[in-house]
Amino acid sequence: MAAVVRVVEQETGITLAQPAAPSVMDATRAQLQAADLRAQHALAAMDIVLRRWTWGDARTLGELVRTLPPNVREALAEHLVRAGLS
Repeated sequence: MAAVVRVVEQETGITLAQPAAPSVMDATRAQLQAADLRAQHALAAMDIVLRRWTWGDARTLGELVRTLPPNVREALAEHLVRAGLS
């Protein structure tokens, strides 16, 4: 079936596959507000790891987290969870 779909797409120039995600233009106000809140938490998390702390020898976020004070680690974890990144 997939081969037939590819041939039809190549010969007609029409894409038969469904979009991977709904269009943002169909988002409701509540969905946009939820996305905004997740983005705010993502920015707060990146502010912690990219602006407030030096990485030293850490090469990954996991390595950096182990070097952070417990209260900072908890704040970072909370932002990552609320951003949907963890």
